[in-house]
Amino acid sequence: QNRRRSCWGWGYTDGAPAPAALKRAEAALFPTNAGTSLAEPNWNTVAQTLQKPRFRILKDAETERLVEICSDDALDRVQHCYGKAFRDVVRALQGQFDNPPDYVAYPTCEEDILRLLRYCQREHIAVIPYGGGSSVVGGIEPPGHGLTQQMHWPRGVITVDMKNLDRVLEVDHVSLTARVQAGIYGPELLQQLKHHGMTLRHFPQSFEFSTVGGWVATRAGGHYASGRTHIDDFVLSVRMVTPKGVIQTRKLPASGAGPQPERVVAIGSEGIFGIITECTLTVQKPVRHRVSQAVYFDDFTDGVEAVREIIQSGSLQPSNCRLVDAIESFANGLSPSLTTTLILGFEASEHPDALEKLLETAVKIAQRHRGDVAKSAAANQTESSNADSAVDTWKDSFLKAPYLRDALVKMGCMRYFVCLFPPCLNPTFLVDITETFETACTWDRFPELHKEINECVRAVAPDPDRCVITCRFTHVYPSGPAPYFTIIAAARTDVDRVLQWDLMKRAACEAILRCGATATHHHAVGRDHGEFYRREADPLFLAALSAIKRTLDPEGIMNPGIVINPQLAGR
Repeated sequence: QNRRRSCWGWGYTDGAPAPAALKRAEAALFPTNAGTSLAEPNWNTVAQTLQKPRFRILKDAETERLVEICSDDALDRVQHCYGKAFRDVVRALQGQFDNPPDYVAYPTCEEDILRLLRYCQREHIAVIPYGGGSSVVGGIEPPGHGLTQQMHWPRGVITVDMKNLDRVLEVDHVSLTARVQAGIYGPELLQQLKHHGMTLRHFPQSFEFSTVGGWVATRAGGHYASGRTHIDDFVLSVRMVTPKGVIQTRKLPASGAGPQPERVVAIGSEGIFGIITECTLTVQKPVRHRVSQAVYFDDFTDGVEAVREIIQSGSLQPSNCRLVDAIESFANGLSPSLTTTLILGFEASEHPDALEKLLETAVKIAQRHRGDVAKSAAANQTESSNADSAVDTWKDSFLKAPYLRDALVKMGCMRYFVCLFPPCLNPTFLVDITETFETACTWDRFPELHKEINECVRAVAPDPDRCVITCRFTHVYPSGPAPYFTIIAAARTDVDRVLQWDLMKRAACEAILRCGATATHHHAVGRDHGEFYRREADPLFLAALSAIKRTLDPEGIMNPGIVINPQLAGR
């Protein structure tokens, strides 16, 4: 409760790698090159120079409660200015808080939100729903000056932080469901469900710093590689406050009665229709039995084919089926040499007898594609047992990656990551750009997509010879994989790093569209993917979506510029 969230990067201020340890590593690995480091801003100076709110909430009988729940404190506004993408971290470290929200609201009940939306409609104030602030696609960033000038509005922005709506309201032990408030963070959700002997099998990488409402609004993808992994698979009903009133969908296991309302107005809506206040989710008993195995491939293509056969087998649905290419595998300590690693896992709450057989079948498929298991032994895990060492290493790297990325961006380079590369890669350069993006495509299109991404991004990189692109599969489906790319590149010193990254990201997005893949698999649309989502989606569907927005949000106050072109949305 007393830990302080970072104003510029991921998580808690005390969760980052120890500065002394990073300094020692920097001195040992690169003693003669200081790199381009970024000092953390002086937050007192930031507070003093921050743009003042563009409007004031004047206290009267109607707004008295809003004055109580809305803050114009400078650090509150700074903390709600950006998400957690590379471009956000760099701008924050440079003290660039040019467009903060004017107020941050902290509602404690649904009536607070209704009152706030009525006020914002009347005063033409934009509203941005905020869960944990973990967006990496600009989903919580106030609309830029270009949009406001183009549309001649809004007068200002209020970001609505949902952290006070953080309770599990009821648990149905017969139907295995839980009704929860949307502002509850992942760890608190698990803690409250634990009292009922239940859990939610959904663990996005942002789990510690994201909320149920955020997961639903952005169609979050969980840690599990196959089966029920998207939040879509767990949502039975939602309650959402819109500018026109409250939408409450019915709690049902399934229905054939018309289009599913949760998917039409809530799941993936990214705050453009309203603010999700409650969700009913399917829950389960905690997992007690796990088996895992790491399999190694000399050729990434062999690993791809092994994963495809495993997931298309029909009889296998691994909880983990994560393929990590050679460079990323070696850098994260998953393999002792440049070999691709496949992390396989199966789990169950009860009846563990079949798990070993399932794992054995999957491993045999991988071996038919020249997979090697000699370097790693399988481990049958219960609550108290240890994992396969490579699998355990991956889990640790997965959870700590955001902290490490931010610490090294602050240092100005990915020294720690690059220093792990084998000598054949000759990593003598300092890295000033490091970021990720993801997509999904059908299996037949993946080889072309992988090739196009590598060629197109390197073609616009500041120095193509000092640009490393890695790939892993985060999720796999019978019809295709969800590849996740990491870019590690040297930057020019005479051009802003964010602009250099934006050029590389655009090249990647163009390649993704050309190859018939999607603009995003689980990071959401936000502001960063808006153009590419609108080019991917059918124009008539976008028109229908805009008509829904005009119905629920006639003044266009809800997260303007996200998902839908505001000109089509009635403003």
